[in-house]
Amino acid sequence: MDTCGSIFPGGFPSGDDIALTVQFYGADNVTPKDMTGYTVGMTVKTQVTDYEDNPVPDSAALYQHDMAGNTTGAFSFKIPAQTAGTVTLKPGNYYLDVKQWDATGNRTTVLATRLAINESVTQRYIHG
Repeated sequence: MDTCGSIFPGGFPSGDDIALTVQFYGADNVTPKDMTGYTVGMTVKTQVTDYEDNPVPDSAALYQHDMAGNTTGAFSFKIPAQTAGTVTLKPGNYYLDVKQWDATGNRTTVLATRLAINESVTQRYIHG
């Protein structure tokens, strides 16, 4: 799995919600794919392996969310700006992947990329 590059042209500002939609298409690459019976999940981690080269468990992920599929083929994820009152993603580089599971439980990696977070100029979370 290539985890060196990023599909995003630039970093996202720290402290902002990050909305990402993954759209699946049929064989013609135009018609939305019916994803009924599938589950699609997104996971974001600071690292893929620990200092002993063991996989980092999903329980240590900064963000993970699974969604049941439907006829639109669209999965809209939102990485929250804050989790339990703390910034979810501080400035830095993270690993993000998207997996799909079919109705029989077969898992496929759909997307693996880096997610860059840049320091935000504004530090307050509420206006005023």
